[in-house]
Amino acid sequence: EGELVNRDNLKYIRSAHITGGVEWNTGTSSRISVESYFKRYSNYPFLLRERISLANLGGDFGVIGNEPVLPISNGRTYGLEVLLQQRLYKGF
Repeated sequence: EGELVNRDNLKYIRSAHITGGVEWNTGTSSRISVESYFKRYSNYPFLLRERISLANLGGDFGVIGNEPVLPISNGRTYGLEVLLQQRLYKGF
């Protein structure tokens, strides 16, 4: 009790992001856009008791930070977003 379990073994989580996109406005009434992203993570905390990465723990309510971890997890995420928007243009 009162002991700091992760005092000397943690590092900052590292992340590298790249994003890009294009947008096309079709006159006054609509817009089309496409965006993509790629993210890479390293030094993510790995929960030793649960034997999973902190990123995969889930969205449950609970206490974080009171169990031993190591900064050994790596990961990536990527995605694509397409937006088609029709604007109101003859009054509302």
